[in-house]
Amino acid sequence: MIRFFLLSLILAVCAGADDRIPKTSARFLNAPYVTNPLGEGDKADATKASRGPRYRLDAFDCVSYVETVIALAMTNSEDDFRAAMDKMRYKDGKVSFENRNHFTSVDWIQNNDHCFSDATERISLNALSDSAKVNKTNIDKQKWFKKAHGIEISVSPVESCLPYIPLNSILANRNKIIQAVREPMIANIVVKYPQPSQKLGTDNDIVHMGFLLPTKNGLIFRHASKRAGCVADVDFFRYLAFIKSRPDRVGVNFLEIAGQ
Repeated sequence: MIRFFLLSLILAVCAGADDRIPKTSARFLNAPYVTNPLGEGDKADATKASRGPRYRLDAFDCVSYVETVIALAMTNSEDDFRAAMDKMRYKDGKVSFENRNHFTSVDWIQNNDHCFSDATERISLNALSDSAKVNKTNIDKQKWFKKAHGIEISVSPVESCLPYIPLNSILANRNKIIQAVREPMIANIVVKYPQPSQKLGTDNDIVHMGFLLPTKNGLIFRHASKRAGCVADVDFFRYLAFIKSRPDRVGVNFLEIAGQ
């Protein structure tokens, strides 16, 4: 259950702050990592994945952490926070499991252009003097709903065309990337699997996200980390060097946050 007294405290501290994303996100450092911490609350149906509260501040996965921080930073009241969360998590703010923004590139990003815009091409041109790469992934929502959740829906497959900067290019141009990232952003970890997923029915081309924060000591990646078991800070380039050992991790997609 969401702790409203804590929410009120956070809202009071963050209201009007120029650096509200860094301050708001820092208040949840060391909060536990929980897989799928949010559901549809009192609007949940019989689907197991839909069970759970619609809002909480005590535990996160990577997506719910980013959503909660942005919703808190953009609002000044409890009701506005709830509305912002619903609008961010569901297409047109209509709460249901089927209407949730499950796929980051073709649902979450596209349905939240009021919150963020893609900055990958700009960063690539500024830092590398070259255009961003494009990762193309076929996403079959109908197959995913059926195989992963036993739900029948009728929707055609879509192709995600996601811009990204390769990990090797970022790691080889650290200072230029630091110079190009002047404000807090969202960093999405982009993957390309060698074969389509049979277990889940389709692939998701973004497997992790967090906040990219410029500091006097470089770029910090602040994220709800399953490996660490909590919300944690890590040097951005050290994190990329670590995930580079996975051949399916190909690069980073960058999102600007509205109002920064």
